[in-house]
Amino acid sequence: MDWQEVKEKIEGIRKKGGKIVFTNGVFDILHRGHVEYLAFARSLGDVLVVGINTDESVRRIKGPARPINTLEDRMYVLQHLDVVDFVVPFEEDTPARLIEFLLPDILVKGADYELDEIVGREIVEKHGGEVVRAPLKEGYSTTRLIKKIVEMSKELGVDKMELRTPFVAVDAIIQIFQGDELKGIVLIERKYPPYGYALPGGFVDYGESVEHAVVREAKEETGLDVRNCRQFHVYSDPSRDPRRHTLSVVFTCEAEGEPVGRDDARRAHIFKLEEIPLEKMAFDHKKILQDFIKRVGMV
Repeated sequence: MDWQEVKEKIEGIRKKGGKIVFTNGVFDILHRGHVEYLAFARSLGDVLVVGINTDESVRRIKGPARPINTLEDRMYVLQHLDVVDFVVPFEEDTPARLIEFLLPDILVKGADYELDEIVGREIVEKHGGEVVRAPLKEGYSTTRLIKKIVEMSKELGVDKMELRTPFVAVDAIIQIFQGDELKGIVLIERKYPPYGYALPGGFVDYGESVEHAVVREAKEETGLDVRNCRQFHVYSDPSRDPRRHTLSVVFTCEAEGEPVGRDDARRAHIFKLEEIPLEKMAFDHKKILQDFIKRVGMV
């Protein structure tokens, strides 16, 4: 069902006096902790609506190795649990827009969240709803389960067949010109760990060219339409990204206008080359920018 269909269904139930409960999550590898959590949420009302992150949303939040199961598979499993009435996917990183659209009577999140950290709390409470922190089953988490599987694989010798191919990413050195003079380059402040300043960029989608990826990522994170993209260098130090081994194809690009932080960017700024906060850069972007500055100085 799409958002509108679910909205119509729950409004009919609400008119009959039913209470609508909402929760959300990735629900990648379903385990006992998930099921107990969902059962608790369902016990608070008459209908349980579960918001679930799309695959792209999961990748942005948890990295390119997740989700392990596709959105279709994750939704199928949830839809066949007796305690779940509706499953609704959302593309954003948070369910704020979906919560505002559905306006549930009760919003449930795990007890590992403080009240002021729960997305949608103000929306629900403003409309007379209630926010509940659910008890969590200790010792259960998808991350812990994946770690256990990896450890068991190593004991069985499966790790000997491990492929060490890095994930492919792109980074953009976006140059903003004022006439023929270089005004500066664009850096973003990261919204998610690792924090700090960074070049706009991200992972290459399946089947996508790196040339297309750098234009797309620049637009998604800064709102700028880049042009004249030329490959600068490729960086593949295993320690360049603290989350996983990545290979980044770095491009120099040009653009006009003022950048606006979007997607993974909290904010976007234009820095003159001599004012770049090199000591506050995330990943290995200090090294990339030092190489770029050196090249510019040689031209």
